[in-house]
Amino acid sequence: MSLLMNLAPQKAILAETDQIVDANDVKVGTILAIKAGEVIPIDGIVVEGKSEVDEKSLTGESFPVAKQLQSLVWAGTLNIDGYISVKTTALAEHSAVAKMARLVEEAQNNKSKTQRIIDCCAKYYTPGLL
Repeated sequence: MSLLMNLAPQKAILAETDQIVDANDVKVGTILAIKAGEVIPIDGIVVEGKSEVDEKSLTGESFPVAKQLQSLVWAGTLNIDGYISVKTTALAEHSAVAKMARLVEEAQNNKSKTQRIIDCCAKYYTPGLL
């Protein structure tokens, strides 16, 4: 779970100024600079440049995916080569990786119906054995 939460970086670089900002402060429609070797911090669409992106952390795809103008990119994926400018399409808290982390957390916190029945029965059965 913590590994999933740490996929997307906490910082982002604004393309216009090269200023480093907290990813949670980036608004939808902001243009970010993503250099080779950097993890994409927020979901977006490529507005400049070409690259190959490693998406295996989210999709399991073992081969890099080519990205060019108008290609969608996802937070938590790795820009392997090339420089791209990305216009954000979501807030950091609403990115694909953030949604996945929330779903995993919910699944871990919610017991299945079978598990609740077993827990209820064990509460009486186990002391009876002792």
